[in-house]
Amino acid sequence: MPHIEIEIRHPGTDKKCQQGEIGEIVVKSENLMTAYYRVRIEDQSLGGDGWLHTGDLGYIRSDGYLCFTGRLKELIIRGGENIYPNEVASVISMLSGIDDVKIVRVQSDFYGEEVCACIRLKEGASFDEARAREELKKVLAKFKIPSFFILYDRFPVLATGKVDMIALKKDAEDRVKAGI
Repeated sequence: MPHIEIEIRHPGTDKKCQQGEIGEIVVKSENLMTAYYRVRIEDQSLGGDGWLHTGDLGYIRSDGYLCFTGRLKELIIRGGENIYPNEVASVISMLSGIDDVKIVRVQSDFYGEEVCACIRLKEGASFDEARAREELKKVLAKFKIPSFFILYDRFPVLATGKVDMIALKKDAEDRVKAGI
């Protein structure tokens, strides 16, 4: 877009990512705001170099198109490895009998964070966790395969009809802690 610069930066180091590599989308422009109203300067998402950190994750394709992959706050860091929930969810959603899947992080004493798959099955379908893990091994790196699979009849929803991810994450954490 004219007069707007876009870069993809590594969330941990703020270094520019290579083409095709997922990172945080940052933008810079003369018509960009200088700061958020009533937000302390140290809490601003605008860097001192004039780049606005959007909190969105994405990458730039070889043809120059920008692709969104999720939100930075959704990123799961398991033992130092970055895991993008949308990537894991898209693979799980292709398994037989899956109606919907949401990926959330749960706390781990050892890894810091673990991947948890919250799954709704199609009517009449069953779920075989061992078989699912075998299928996922063919497509996902070992560290991206969920440590936990939780089945739901329905996900908690907001008044708008969207899945309430905050409530779902809390429920998943509670179930993992309880060993359910």
